[in-house]
Amino acid sequence: MNRKKVGIVTYHRAVNYGAILQAYALNRKIKTFDIDVETIDYSCDAVNAQYDYRKLNKCTSLKNFVAHNLTCFLRRGKKARFIEFLKRFSLSETCDRESIRELSKKYEIFITGSDQVFNPYCHKNDATYFLDFVSVGSKNCYAASLGSISQFESSKIDVIPLLKDFDKLSFRETDATEYMESVLGKKCTTVMDPVWLLDKNEWREVAVSNEKKQFIFVYNLMDYKYMEKFVSKLSKETGLPVVVVNRTFRGDLLYCGGAKNRSNCSPEEFLGYIRDAQYVVTDSFHGTSLSILFEKQICIALNPATDNTNSRLNTILSLAGLSDYTIDKNRLICKTESINYDMVNDRLMPQINNSVQFLKSIVFGE
Repeated sequence: MNRKKVGIVTYHRAVNYGAILQAYALNRKIKTFDIDVETIDYSCDAVNAQYDYRKLNKCTSLKNFVAHNLTCFLRRGKKARFIEFLKRFSLSETCDRESIRELSKKYEIFITGSDQVFNPYCHKNDATYFLDFVSVGSKNCYAASLGSISQFESSKIDVIPLLKDFDKLSFRETDATEYMESVLGKKCTTVMDPVWLLDKNEWREVAVSNEKKQFIFVYNLMDYKYMEKFVSKLSKETGLPVVVVNRTFRGDLLYCGGAKNRSNCSPEEFLGYIRDAQYVVTDSFHGTSLSILFEKQICIALNPATDNTNSRLNTILSLAGLSDYTIDKNRLICKTESINYDMVNDRLMPQINNSVQFLKSIVFGE
């Protein structure tokens, strides 16, 4: 088989548990194929700015200025732990928009993805994530997300010609696959997010234990008040304490009434909280995926916005046969029956195997 060097472009430096863990999983899985692979250490200003202090003129309001910079201050320890986690990666030298073209000459195969690499809201119309810097080599996309179709369509760069030049295209959500097939006029495939490429035992090797008593684990991204209300109700019903990881300072305030705040935990500790929890309540796609991988009792909070990103949650829950294990602002009751994970795993394993085969077809040029 033809073994060529692979370069991955993704959000590996985002201070976000899902982003860094999917990046780690894709890198590690390709290594298991006995392939020379590196995550290209591309530094995107727009992505970095989400986790750096901002001046007032870069914020939408004084309130946003205070909230954002306070979050950065409170999460400085978390950021340091994420940088430490990057030692688990095979990384290239750091590059930017100018130097990545020269760096790209060392690779024959390029993969962009997973995560929302095709969402212009995340990278502010950075064409690097569409592999525009590649002059020679095979261009591929693994499990990319658009965020939402409307977000993708808001792009200020003409990405369609770039994507038509890809050898293989795969997406994380079924609606994205269908949409991109119609737009590009070429075959696209739905695959599992990279976190699914590693099994629970491989993730256990990374996870670190923390809590010694039983608990409810909450991973909160969007600060839904209805979700906090449900968590409080669940804690009273079960008698279990709450351990919470919040993305923002607003989330810390929302869950300040008795929950143990672990918002600065390392990626290893984050995995440990999911692994050891009795219940996981989250509004996160990766939190949901990892909870299913660890065979947890879940309650998944859906986004109430009209232009929402529920597609990625609905896709994985539907595949797993767990669509009933959700809550929303109008329904604070989650299905309580113990999940039959033998049945769930039987449903998901063909999808995982197909995803592994698709990834192999990229790296081996099949």
